[in-house]
Amino acid sequence: SVRNLAAALVQGPPAIRRLSYVVLSRVEPTQADRAAWGSLNVRFVPWVEDFAGTLSHALAVVLPDETGSGIKSRAVAALSVGAPVVGTRFALEGIPIAHESSALVSRDARGCVRQLERLVDDGDLRARLSSEGRHVAVSFADPDTILERWVSAYEQVYRYSTSGVR
Repeated sequence: SVRNLAAALVQGPPAIRRLSYVVLSRVEPTQADRAAWGSLNVRFVPWVEDFAGTLSHALAVVLPDETGSGIKSRAVAALSVGAPVVGTRFALEGIPIAHESSALVSRDARGCVRQLERLVDDGDLRARLSSEGRHVAVSFADPDTILERWVSAYEQVYRYSTSGVR
């Protein structure tokens, strides 16, 4: 969750604590949410006119979620604009990313902070994740590719249902 990420960031190394953070969420943060960020430079933003542009200008998009819905769409959106992505296994589950190549995968929010620290210090890693992540997202979310997967799944179900095997 964002609150877990905030707690991990507050305890993170100085390079992480000096960054500016933008939390994009339609849900108004509670006082406890705001307090969790401590003295970090954070803005809570409920809406941006140019979502893709906002993501593409980020040093990284961090997806610390361990539950919830809509996270895969946010991950694919970030990858598709070339934003380096750091996320939990849950956040990136089902997307054919490769750890260290197209995204950085962590077990939890603390792991996301460790991976974010690597990105701050390594421009080559940011560039590789940007390029490879974009490639993964475009091929994964391409409408023709999605249609092919649906047709293939439908054909398999149809063949099974008409095979007489029970």
